[in-house]
Amino acid sequence: MRIVVIAILLVGASFCMPAQSATPGPVRRASTRRASTRRPRHRVMRMQATAFTPATGATASGTVPHRGIVAADPAVLPLGSRIRVTGANSYNGTYTVTDTGSKVVGRHIDLCLRSVTEARRFGKKIVRVQLLRRGAGKEDARENDIAAR
Repeated sequence: MRIVVIAILLVGASFCMPAQSATPGPVRRASTRRASTRRPRHRVMRMQATAFTPATGATASGTVPHRGIVAADPAVLPLGSRIRVTGANSYNGTYTVTDTGSKVVGRHIDLCLRSVTEARRFGKKIVRVQLLRRGAGKEDARENDIAAR
């Protein structure tokens, strides 16, 4: 008798349960409303830093090489980007990406310094690079470079 009662209860309970579909329903995504009210986070990357000296000629963006600019891989930091470099001792500061280089690939930046001696003394360092503003290309690099001077 107990088995019959338990069987009836189980069968009755199964009719009260909602049917399980074989295909899952639509996935609900989190609201983007909250994210848009937040202050945007600036991306921070660890990069290898080296140094170069101004040579005769122009940078990839067409500007004259001078202190305060860097060369970077355009796939990582497009021309015109404004970055803040920390961990480079006396070379910490804000720079504009106005140049590229054949040896500047991936997470690597090349700071423009005044002299060969200064560049050799700088050597290679691992630094933190904070992306302040993502560049939009050559014209943007020229505008940002002029504004930064």
